[in-house]
Amino acid sequence: MRSWLRWQDWLAALVGVVVAVSPLFTVPSAPATAALVVLGVLLVFAPVVLGYTGQPWATWTSWVAGVVAIGLGAGALPSASSTHGPRGISVR
Repeated sequence: MRSWLRWQDWLAALVGVVVAVSPLFTVPSAPATAALVVLGVLLVFAPVVLGYTGQPWATWTSWVAGVVAIGLGAGALPSASSTHGPRGISVR
């Protein structure tokens, strides 16, 4: 199989880079950090729900990424809530 020939591959890579560097240019709000916690929970349960528990590397990747997302989101939630308020509106 020849890789990186489809436009979808390049688009997925570009979206991944944008998502990876977006925290450098944005200030997360309380709803955004809550969404990160929800994403983490979805990642933790994805192997069971989507049925790929038989693939250990994919399963462990989902579990580790989910736990990291939950930890980062939960850790940032108090700070984002105090800065932006519960609805993401700046209180300063």
